[in-house]
Amino acid sequence: MSILFRVTMYISKFIFGPSGQMELSAIKWWNSKRWEYNLKFLSCLLAAQFLFALVALSLSAHSEVGMGRKILGALTADALILVAVNLIYFLFPLLELMLFKKIYILYRKYTFAFLNLINLGIILGAFIMVLLAKV
Repeated sequence: MSILFRVTMYISKFIFGPSGQMELSAIKWWNSKRWEYNLKFLSCLLAAQFLFALVALSLSAHSEVGMGRKILGALTADALILVAVNLIYFLFPLLELMLFKKIYILYRKYTFAFLNLINLGIILGAFIMVLLAKV
């Protein structure tokens, strides 16, 4: 197998995830996916924070704020973002129940894939920032 094929398969698996247990009710299905989504979201946030830290280190050699405080501030921001995202995550089963009862399988697949694409967008945005900072 080529490396490009493997990378494509890994990204596809990351985005869509396992699609089993579609027979569960909306709230049970979305809650069963919450842990998976939180791990993906948090790993993307931490990767982006690492990339932003590289930019910060390259742009400012001397700073009045210590590195420990910057790291603590970044981790606090990540925790607050994670709480906000989980509050928004409660809307997805409600939307499914109100608007997408008949096409719930498609709704679940594409909405979960969209959420994971946003996660990849976080890393892509951070990577672009790193590239722009080096120029």
